[in-house]
Amino acid sequence: MSTILDMTPADYDAVAAIDARVSGGEKRVARWKEYLTSHAVGNAVRLVARHEGKTAGYLVGETHAWEFGSEPAGWILAVGVDPAFRRLGIARALCEEAVRRFQALGVKYTRAMVRRDDFAALSFFHDGGFGHGPYVELERRLAGAPSEADEAAGTSRAVPPRLQDGG
Repeated sequence: MSTILDMTPADYDAVAAIDARVSGGEKRVARWKEYLTSHAVGNAVRLVARHEGKTAGYLVGETHAWEFGSEPAGWILAVGVDPAFRRLGIARALCEEAVRRFQALGVKYTRAMVRRDDFAALSFFHDGGFGHGPYVELERRLAGAPSEADEAAGTSRAVPPRLQDGG
């Protein structure tokens, strides 16, 4: 059985380590620690899951209402589960606790943004009651972004051609 708890500074190393295992991004460890120590706001939802005495997963979220006049919403910014503890319902338990906390903060919606080609994440959130919201994410490629050749080779994410040149 897993227990969902508030994240404390003592959890930051374990959270960063889980993220590194899940994302393959060791260089993100320092960024995680910096974010968690400098971004402590009253509307934050930061959770860890303990399973058999070990930190098995985490969720980081917050409420905000910046997006083009949107009303306040809870945002799940990151959720991760150590691969050794997958398929135990930990991510679902973290998300359900986050939804409860967002509701207690007075928001009516919880949102998450995932890659459109991440079918596992899309399925996970859909199965958890999430659906398409009223907004569409747009982005613009900036200097220094991966080249089209890298994207075509699958070494980077793709930007639809009609959006690359603003068309």
